Amino acid sequence: MLGVSQDFDSRKEWEEIETKIAKEIYGEDGFYKLLKEPKKLNKIYEDCNRQIVIKLEDFFRAIIRQFIFGNFSSDSKTFVFQVDDFANITDEQLGQTDYRNYRINERIKR
Repeated sequence: MLGVSQDFDSRKEWEEIETKIAKEIYGEDGFYKLLKEPKKLNKIYEDCNRQIVIKLEDFFRAIIRQFIFGNFSSDSKTFVFQVDDFANITDEQLGQTDYRNYRINERIKR
């Protein structure tokens, strides 16, 4: 993708992120206990993915608010309308949107 060989294994890095988040959610002992039950893997993935979405939405919300309310140049506000769906996410809405259902340029319904 970058046109040069990369020194890291993206799959391994992603799995480490998922493992870290799962341990945060369930605790280390609880996570390893769930791993022993193959039928629980889907729940682990769903919970981890939801937590990742929450962290990303929270981050995007903060960045977008900086551009909307911050003291930046007027040029910085030119494209805010394209991402302002994240500006007004309430804490209760974090992690509740399934972005797989949206097409490019479609507004996010909350």
